[in-house]
Amino acid sequence: MKCQSLIALVVTFSAFAAPALAWDPFLTPNSNVETGNERMSAGDAAGALAAYDLAARQHPEEPRVALDRGLALLASGDLPAAREAFVSAADPDADDEIRAAAYYDLGLAFYQEGDASAAEEDHEGSQGFFREAADAFRRSLRVTHGNRDAAWNLELALRRIREQEEAQEQQEEQERQEQEEQEEQDQQEQQEGDEQGDQQEGDEQGDQQEGDEQGDQ
Repeated sequence: MKCQSLIALVVTFSAFAAPALAWDPFLTPNSNVETGNERMSAGDAAGALAAYDLAARQHPEEPRVALDRGLALLASGDLPAAREAFVSAADPDADDEIRAAAYYDLGLAFYQEGDASAAEEDHEGSQGFFREAADAFRRSLRVTHGNRDAAWNLELALRRIREQEEAQEQQEEQERQEQEEQEEQDQQEQQEGDEQGDQQEGDEQGDQQEGDEQGDQ
């Protein structure tokens, strides 16, 4: 099931990583964006980010540039920064296409963070990330209905929430059992210690009594 989730994310990420989605060079040509797109296509996320950063200085309010930066940050593994960029790209004044893509990619970033938390057995934390991912995919679907990738990933996110809830319950149950076993062991050791103390005290009293008897003789 986990492999299935990852495959779906890779496929859908590739679809939204296409340069044309984030910037239309026929509407607003920009050499830095074009360079960033080329570097992204070549798999150089760091080089793409550097170019997109230059474009962002030229167009700080342009949601398409923010979306480009988010994709480069996502590919670089800087998920918190990618999320910030996607939130900026989802500006209410942006085109529906850009907002839908921004929410979708925001969902991917949250999903990947959920995956990372789940791998570390932070089941409670991972549930939070997967819920945020599901909410982002829903937002994307509300902007553009019928996006199969968003609907599919929404289902995956909801499935992962249920999985992590079950894993958390199992973890908590195991911790309770371990705690009960530890308390039982501590109690047993305490009881054995008390018995040994009583035995030692009885031996000492016997020795004292024997010594007193010998003294009387």
